[in-house]
Amino acid sequence: KPAQARQTRAAMAAQEDALIKRIFNISLSPADGNAGPLVVVLSGLAQELEMDSMGQGTQLKKDHLDRIVVARLIESPPASYPLSPVHYLMSCYARCLDELRNKTVADSAELTAVVQEARSIIISYAGLTLAGGIVPQDEAAEKRGPLQLLDSLMVRCNPSGLPPQGVVSLPSGFLEELAAKQEADGNMEGLRDLVLPVAKEVARTCKAASALGDYAAPLAAMRHLVGIDPVARALVSAQEWLPTMKGALAGRDIESPGLSWLGPCFCPSGIDDDLVQARPNVAEQCFVDAEARRPGDLQQSMRTLQMAGRQITNELHFIVKGLLGKGTRDAMVGWLAGVLEGNGERGKMRPDYKKAASHGLFINLDQVLLKLCGPFLDPASPNFWKRMDVRFFAHNPLLDFKEDTKVGQLTTEEFMAWRERVASSTGASSSGGAGGPPTYPDYHFICQCFVMTAKALHLGVVNLMNHTRQQAQSLHHFEEELRGMEEELAGMQPGSYQRRMAEANLARNKVILRAHKARQYEIQSVIQDQEFMSEVLAFYRLVASWLLYTAYPPCGGNAAAVCLPLPSTPPPEFLGLPEWMVDDVMEVLISVTQMYSPVLMNARMDELLLMMLAFIGSPHYVRKAHTRARMAELLQMWLPQDDVQQPGRMRRFTPRGALSSSLSHLFQGHPRLPVPR
Repeated sequence: KPAQARQTRAAMAAQEDALIKRIFNISLSPADGNAGPLVVVLSGLAQELEMDSMGQGTQLKKDHLDRIVVARLIESPPASYPLSPVHYLMSCYARCLDELRNKTVADSAELTAVVQEARSIIISYAGLTLAGGIVPQDEAAEKRGPLQLLDSLMVRCNPSGLPPQGVVSLPSGFLEELAAKQEADGNMEGLRDLVLPVAKEVARTCKAASALGDYAAPLAAMRHLVGIDPVARALVSAQEWLPTMKGALAGRDIESPGLSWLGPCFCPSGIDDDLVQARPNVAEQCFVDAEARRPGDLQQSMRTLQMAGRQITNELHFIVKGLLGKGTRDAMVGWLAGVLEGNGERGKMRPDYKKAASHGLFINLDQVLLKLCGPFLDPASPNFWKRMDVRFFAHNPLLDFKEDTKVGQLTTEEFMAWRERVASSTGASSSGGAGGPPTYPDYHFICQCFVMTAKALHLGVVNLMNHTRQQAQSLHHFEEELRGMEEELAGMQPGSYQRRMAEANLARNKVILRAHKARQYEIQSVIQDQEFMSEVLAFYRLVASWLLYTAYPPCGGNAAAVCLPLPSTPPPEFLGLPEWMVDDVMEVLISVTQMYSPVLMNARMDELLLMMLAFIGSPHYVRKAHTRARMAELLQMWLPQDDVQQPGRMRRFTPRGALSSSLSHLFQGHPRLPVPR
């Protein structure tokens, strides 16, 4: 039996030796049968081990692992090797994973322990190598530094692409283990130095891509990064998380990769940005000479952009949802609110879009926030009503509504008094007594998300709809001017200087017209996206229910239980709401009715209709006459139409008639609305 035990130990020692050599791709002798083109012979280490064992053999053991890595990377690095030290260590880590799937290794506790120890040492030296200054690297690898992680990550996120020479795909668990090691060592600053350059480079790649470009791999890379908890915590602690947005460009700063590593990820879009030329250019690819193309081709281009938009939104949703985990939730909520607060320019009557974030960023932001609202969008869901708190509009740490015009007759002084009442009633403080920071009620995420979504839609899709309507009017006038120029041109002497100048001017203006029309098609691809618009309408259905509840609390969130007419004295909480909350409901409904009415035919509209009925004749609730007039305008569009058929003529189909017919169930039997007969 002693002889058998010796044989067993010898066999295990031989297996351990072979395992270590396979993992690190090394040999101790040129005569080793395992030696190959990528196997490095560590002759110096072999001599040391021979001396240590006093001639008893040079088999490698678990206790030698650290010496092996030092010899391979620092003492005797190969003069020419196709992999840099970082990528070599990644390949060693990948071989560790392969060995753990080997039945012989998996069934042996001793061999498994060797592999696990090898992984730990590989991770330690990977951190040292990426930090630089200890492990010798060639000039290119030294200069690339932590971005070598990005090279491997991009290969992993784009498996169908051809990997660059000398780049190893990031092994599963490598970055997770590296980050956990850095955090366990209390080196969060070092971890941030490793991953922040990677995140910023991913942001630059996203910023340069349109909805037709290569956005998938960088977004997947960012999703992988923020899915690792220590990495996410390190990234949100960086200065480049959320810029102050107080400079000349204000809200535009969020799109700068040097100022925010997350903002540029929201930039890939089907709407071209006038300030940054993302590639490929959407107008050039999809809408060149749109007037001369078949409608079916244009629709196909729009569907392509819509599908790309959904893919972008899905990735962004995963990124944001990952950052809403426990360790980074407050930072992510603060980022969302900061973007909204920093882009007040988009809410102005005549915004300067050079100072604000792009349409594309806000449309993506809108869609992500709508997805976050998904679980509580149904007004019948009790979760929303339990968590929503109107006091948020008076006193919260995220969004400031103090300067917003109020929906009712509430002065600034009255609003500030309400704010103080909210603060005092909850034990919070609006001024931070004794010189300390202000304190706030503990608002639930559902409340925060609802209000931020309303604000984002106000600055995003609602702004876009209003901008589109104004642009359509401008284009109409511009086309009339061009027709006038063509008429003048026809009366000019052929070949004259005046005619040549007029022809050149006309040609320039036609190019401008085509560019503006292409932009309109880009915007239409957003507004005519049925899935997106359905989510927008569902959200405003919830807004309408909540507005009714705030105006008439006894209804308990059930819009059908609202007693009309409303009481003559509105609750101060309702009067203190921003005017744009009601205006936006009307803007969206009118725009969708005029631009893409089919989406209304399958939407649930009861709460929206009841909201209009409640406020249309209530100036003490909604003081702005223009808003109430728009309610009347919309109701007129929706009222069932009787198509009068003249004798001898066929009945003409009209889109408005089809829409009003599909919405007729809203009016049938309603006691306060006469239905034409």
